[in-house]
Amino acid sequence: MENREIAQQIIDNGRFIIPLLPNSKKNDDRDILTKKYPATDVGSNYNVGINLGLSNNYALDMDTKAAIHFAMKWLPQNTTKHIRVYPNGMSETVHYLFKSNGGVIENNPLGKPASNQCELFVKGNLVAYGTTIHKETQEPMKRLIDSKHPLMLFDDSIYDTYKLICFASTIAGI
Repeated sequence: MENREIAQQIIDNGRFIIPLLPNSKKNDDRDILTKKYPATDVGSNYNVGINLGLSNNYALDMDTKAAIHFAMKWLPQNTTKHIRVYPNGMSETVHYLFKSNGGVIENNPLGKPASNQCELFVKGNLVAYGTTIHKETQEPMKRLIDSKHPLMLFDDSIYDTYKLICFASTIAGI
């Protein structure tokens, strides 16, 4: 499916997109977090991002192997997820998306040590589809959306699980 079609699907699901430069998580616009982009702004090689704040979505972003492992075990799997696919075909679920309940107002409320494992984003840009470069290995990674399930509402149990994933991942040190 073409990037622009993916962008339109995201918009049709009530969320706001951000067209991102090819192989990037960035966009050159200054008003990236307030502008409401149409799908036609997505170029053929562009990545597609989700504007979390305008979309009223939260995202849990797993940044380590341990966090990815614990998220698969402890987070509900019946919500929209984003998958990262490496050139060798290995895939990982790295983002879990939820409808905002308004309870968290800043990104990463647990601070820096926790965000090294798992980040909680309530505003900003989240790459949903396309290709990005892995920050450590410099490998190209495909970003895909697993939208078999609608977004679940973020609640206290998910917040508690986020804290548990951060704690367990830090201790595991994987």
